[in-house]
Amino acid sequence: MQIFEFYFQAKIGEDKVIKSSFFEPKTIYEKKLGSLYFLGKKNSHTEGSSLEEIFTVFRQKFYKKPSLSLQKAFEEAIKEINFYLRDKLGKSFFPDLSLLFFAIKDKKFALAKLGKIEVQLVRGGKVFNLSKRWKKGENFRSALKVIFGGAFSDDLIAIETEEVFEFFERTKVFEHLKKMYPFSPVEFKEILEFKKESFNKLGLCTLFFFPRGAEISSQEKFSFKKEAKIEAKKGRDFVLKFFEKKEAKLILAFIFFLVLSFILTKILG
Repeated sequence: MQIFEFYFQAKIGEDKVIKSSFFEPKTIYEKKLGSLYFLGKKNSHTEGSSLEEIFTVFRQKFYKKPSLSLQKAFEEAIKEINFYLRDKLGKSFFPDLSLLFFAIKDKKFALAKLGKIEVQLVRGGKVFNLSKRWKKGENFRSALKVIFGGAFSDDLIAIETEEVFEFFERTKVFEHLKKMYPFSPVEFKEILEFKKESFNKLGLCTLFFFPRGAEISSQEKFSFKKEAKIEAKKGRDFVLKFFEKKEAKLILAFIFFLVLSFILTKILG
């Protein structure tokens, strides 16, 4: 399994906080239950439990009974985190809070979400919206809901914050994903680089890819804000190096005397 995270920079004044975490099991007991991924989003000024605290509590609950199956451990952890959230945040939770928990082991996975986070499965050139498997009309404000599934070789599971999902739909990114079989992170990054100018909000997209052959666990992160800074630095370094050259100094001196001669001619008539 390979994991790719794509971060989008926020416009000035953005007051949202996004937190993602991927936890690889370390002990033999944790490995029996598999790996965990978490994505959370809320307003920065909202008080209550932090996103880090919510994920820490869930992780502790999930790995509490390693003798259970992944599905059973996940269900019990979701029940306990629902009680925790009700106690901390109130009966209806925060209206601006969005959470997603994802557990996976041997290509079997469990998903639970709260709020506006979208999930798709890309398989065989088709995109299946897993978010629709939760009950229609459910606003996910009273409890996290659970679904279970399994992945095949060359499958891709895509998880996005609401704004990124809408951006992908508007710019037909999902159409590119359907044709990208198997998935290529380099090609996908190039597509996002080409389209990113039309998106200036804070957002995150995480992709889980299941390549054929040996199971390899790896993680890679891309920040489009960071890339922009790198390009700007390259341009600045090029300019500085240019002006350090002897030829550049002679050219500048020649231009200076031309401009000075022109000004003196105008003044003296």
